[in-house]
Amino acid sequence: MVGCSDQEIASRLDQLLGRSFDHGLEADFNDHGMSFLVRQLAKPDADLVAASTAWWFNLVNYDANVGAVEALGRLDGKRVLDIGFGGGIGLRALLSASEAVVVDGVEASEQMVRIACDTFANDLKLGRLGLQHCEVGRGFLAFPPGTFDAVLSVCTVPFWSNVYATLAEIRRVLKVGGVLKLAVESYRIEYMLTFPRLGYPTLAEGEVVGLLAGAGFTDIGVSLVNGLGGSCTLVSAKKPA
Repeated sequence: MVGCSDQEIASRLDQLLGRSFDHGLEADFNDHGMSFLVRQLAKPDADLVAASTAWWFNLVNYDANVGAVEALGRLDGKRVLDIGFGGGIGLRALLSASEAVVVDGVEASEQMVRIACDTFANDLKLGRLGLQHCEVGRGFLAFPPGTFDAVLSVCTVPFWSNVYATLAEIRRVLKVGGVLKLAVESYRIEYMLTFPRLGYPTLAEGEVVGLLAGAGFTDIGVSLVNGLGGSCTLVSAKKPA
């Protein structure tokens, strides 16, 4: 859903949370409720809310995912990795971009992986898609060096347990000249829920650019993607020769 107003966003949140949601008042959530919600955004593990969380991911991250996929250009004959695919809207955008693309997705939530396995059963059967449960930053990505032509990750950086290790792994699995697209969330809801106070640090685009340069990426650039309630910064980089 593209270009929703603040009122429409609040209405969607009301449906998801089953209560009135005031975008301007952090005090509307007590610490326990806020912590639970942000934990579910980071790694959905509650069976009863998994489907709603997937729906929520697809709603608020639609523009960012589609924008990141469009920024990759032609995908014929390429292999692409989606890190933290959540509700699967990025996987759908990648698979729809070309009949000749091969897509892999890794996700920290076993519930999201199970939902995606059901949603994309045909693509899995055809070998166009591979899915894995993986907590980035806690170990190696299960792919050989130089596997991917492109890697994308949308609004997941605050949830990486180790940003430096994750960027190093992304560089390892990219081919020389391969492209990384990182969508960095700047929606007001992120700040309203005070992610940093709950242990999920938010990074400004300049900080992400610095981290990418420090990890050995080149050709770093920044653009904006319009999204629900605000904009999303898309940071692009390449693996040098």
